[in-house]
Amino acid sequence: MGVEIIFNKRMSNRWQLMGSITISKNGGNISNTYGASWGRSGFYDNPNDRINDYGRLFFDRPLVIKLQGTYQAPFGINASFYYTHYSGTPWNRTIRVYGLNDSAGVFNVINVEKPGSRRNPPVDNLDLRFEKTFRLGPGQLGIFVDIFNALNSGYVNIYQGWQGKLYYPSGTWKPNPRWLNEITGLTSPRVFKVSCRYSF
Repeated sequence: MGVEIIFNKRMSNRWQLMGSITISKNGGNISNTYGASWGRSGFYDNPNDRINDYGRLFFDRPLVIKLQGTYQAPFGINASFYYTHYSGTPWNRTIRVYGLNDSAGVFNVINVEKPGSRRNPPVDNLDLRFEKTFRLGPGQLGIFVDIFNALNSGYVNIYQGWQGKLYYPSGTWKPNPRWLNEITGLTSPRVFKVSCRYSF
């Protein structure tokens, strides 16, 4: 469920602006991971799969903002920007439980919390472009300067997989040393790019 507001200010007085704001809620009890599918699967073969099964799905983004604009500056220079804001991805604690079925070494992944009980920080990104064209021979030469991630926003991905192992019926608990202690990825820093194009 969601509401989307779209606006578009066409080019006039040397500037234009367009964008959208989306407020939504994406909830359910299946397809909460990349590995899920619409076809036949093993979901709900075990009643433990129903524990805390309903919540915010992985692609839930309660707030999405997109803005794009251009300004025709003096001396024939065009300045453009593209800004996006996304709510962080939802996640929840899970554990591996051994001993719930007869097969040795087989475990069940149990949701300790409802999906979406936790959420990563929101993501903001701003890209800029400055361009200038020159008459050259029978055509035009364009010079472009792009600045990607102009805000130099940095986001660290921390391992959020299963928190630990629980052995049934003994109740033995073994924490996962990787949980919230291992960096799995970093976003790219600010990047400058200079390019040119000749058209005729």
